[in-house]
Amino acid sequence: MSLFKNFFFLIAGPLIKVKIPKDNDGKSKQFAFVNFKHEVSVPYALNLLNGVRLYGRQLNIQFRAGRNLHFILFVFMV
Repeated sequence: MSLFKNFFFLIAGPLIKVKIPKDNDGKSKQFAFVNFKHEVSVPYALNLLNGVRLYGRQLNIQFRAGRNLHFILFVFMV
């Protein structure tokens, strides 16, 4: 997860949190929620990283409105 988190931080800006859900066996579900500190980071990351290949898989990135003024991207690896 730290590589994934560092990838987004270095590319788009400071993060509040990265959450990568796991299944019952403890394996990654191949998607993540990325919370950015600054609103301007969201469209920048969306435009720059959507479709990029990471770990041999293409990133499909969508904006999700967050709670408590968090700016969230939903990242799905296909």
